[in-house]
Amino acid sequence: MIEKIAEQLPDIWFDWYARLMPGCFGLGLYLVLSSKVPASPTDAQVVLFVMGGYLVGHALQPASSFVTKLIEKIWGRDQNYAEAKGADTPIATLNKVSKAHAEATSMAAFTIALLINLLLRFFESPKLHKGIALGALLYFAAATFERAWARSRKIKDLGGLPKIIA
Repeated sequence: MIEKIAEQLPDIWFDWYARLMPGCFGLGLYLVLSSKVPASPTDAQVVLFVMGGYLVGHALQPASSFVTKLIEKIWGRDQNYAEAKGADTPIATLNKVSKAHAEATSMAAFTIALLINLLLRFFESPKLHKGIALGALLYFAAATFERAWARSRKIKDLGGLPKIIA
């Protein structure tokens, strides 16, 4: 039973990190900058916001996954990861690699969500502090690269595999 639960963790992480959180961020930023946030949201509005954020996250995910996969190719360890998945590598160890991928995809989705909001002319919004927005954009982009590098390190640490990059 624990093995079954452990097998589902990467999917849960991916939904949480790469879809729900960045989707709610993107939708929330849009609502705040467009002045469409109710003064006192009802429970139903909060539930709709979370569901809407999840849907926005699904819309962002293909682009963020594409960007993440391009960045992950820089370190070229996918062959090692494929070999580890075919070997008797413990699921918990492989889940660490999957979690790092979900985190990298999440940071890419945050970057894209912020860019979309900025490109929708909200960069001129008096509600948006331009320095903070640009700092957040740089942070999310850098975090995408860092999490992709963390995934590469976790693949390298699987052990017993030929190392493409030392």
